[in-house]
Amino acid sequence: MNRCEVICLDADIVWRFNLLRDLPVFPHDATNGSILVAGNCAYVGTGNGVYDGKMVLPNAASLVALDNWTGRLLARDDGRQQYALRHLAEPSLRRPRSG
Repeated sequence: MNRCEVICLDADIVWRFNLLRDLPVFPHDATNGSILVAGNCAYVGTGNGVYDGKMVLPNAASLVALDNWTGRLLARDDGRQQYALRHLAEPSLRRPRSG
């Protein structure tokens, strides 16, 4: 993420998704983040957070899923997570053990 953008590169910019323009988020103290790529989705924490101890946009998404090939928004959470944790977490994946 750069300037609240997710950018897909392949020797040039393939696509970009601007979190500030395309979603209502307030990424306070979140200048970068890790992206989880699984299947055809890139899962991105938006960094939506607090300012002066208050949630600026309490219903803003804290996690979005973008199409790997196009950058199109596939899904977002509803923003109702506990604010103390939501803007600090990075997406992760755990595969269940078989057997």
